[in-house]
Amino acid sequence: MDVQLSSQNIQIVDMKMDTLMEKFDNKDRPGPSFASICRKVSDNEYFERCDRMISPMDRMDHYIAWNFRRLAESIRNYKGDYMWHEGYLKFKKDVVLQGNVPIPLGFITMPFKPEKGWGNTLIVKDGEKSVVKAEAKDKPLSKSGQIGGGGYIAVVNNPIGYIGVLVPHGYEMSYQAAVPGRLYVGIGKNGQAIKAGTVLKYAYIAANIADDQGNDGKKMAVMSRAFNLDGKGPGYPLEVKTGKLLDSTYFLTIQAVGHETVFSAGPQPDIGIDLPIKIEGIEDNGCAAIYSSNRQWFRFIATLKDTAYLQEPIDKKNDIWVGNVFVADNKTIKLTLVKDGIDPSHSPFLEIHNPTDASVTTRISSPAGTPDFGGASFTVTVPAGSSIIKVVGQR
Repeated sequence: MDVQLSSQNIQIVDMKMDTLMEKFDNKDRPGPSFASICRKVSDNEYFERCDRMISPMDRMDHYIAWNFRRLAESIRNYKGDYMWHEGYLKFKKDVVLQGNVPIPLGFITMPFKPEKGWGNTLIVKDGEKSVVKAEAKDKPLSKSGQIGGGGYIAVVNNPIGYIGVLVPHGYEMSYQAAVPGRLYVGIGKNGQAIKAGTVLKYAYIAANIADDQGNDGKKMAVMSRAFNLDGKGPGYPLEVKTGKLLDSTYFLTIQAVGHETVFSAGPQPDIGIDLPIKIEGIEDNGCAAIYSSNRQWFRFIATLKDTAYLQEPIDKKNDIWVGNVFVADNKTIKLTLVKDGIDPSHSPFLEIHNPTDASVTTRISSPAGTPDFGGASFTVTVPAGSSIIKVVGQR
């Protein structure tokens, strides 16, 4: 597993599977708690799989849960969490897929107490088709099939809610459900012939949904529309004033212009988390931030390969600026803005870092729409391997 991004809001982890490993708990090897890391047996001769897991922050207050052990209070605002998976399998040999779920990607289990309505109902929606609801009553329920983009599946309910899988437009998943038992989801169809070199892509959301009364699956329909999984456009009011809208499927994705974007989003109170946002064209220079009408201060954000990843609440309409507060023409220069939380007698200032072994003279500017600093520009010389401080505003 390779952690690509670890931030206050969003965690991104990549995983690659291309080898076969020795199993634990065999006659010559104890279990994981008593043994070393399992050894590689051979390369996987049939395929390699790459998976990216993106985990956005939910609304549980972990500080209260962990530091004060007040669990009920910590989940007061919790409405669920939605983990995005995307990836592909690249085949090395010709194969023919077998089974209802030839390539399983995950499974779901649910407590089964039909007398209380726990885990005895299967909810399935295949793309634009109507919702299918089936209950296990006098005998176990078995069902399999396909789920197209905008569709979803879950076994409901438990005392808190349920776990479901939602499929975005452009993708299709297969499933095999046994109630009581497990619900398997994956890709591929029985009898499908795959040629060597073929790449099968997938994407889905694994959702924990806080809805103890939701045995009709309506909350999954709300999530599918809100996150644009049906491909019909943003599931909330949206106006992009600076920048270009690229996508609204799960992430609101906008291309910045001149290191900044300005937009408004919301209201959309039904998604239950702060909206995941991607802003492309943002430099990883230490000075990427968001400023919004909901949080009227600079909140510094993480970037990955010139894309900023963040979350922002849109329960109410939120006017948002995202960009580089300051940017240097010389891209080796790193910047740290110090503005909020300092002594009232001090003015905001910029720490300008030169990590190279040569003196650098560069122009530093703030994009035109930046709150407080828009249009500011100056030239500095920073000695090799050193930093300087530049006052950039008034209290």
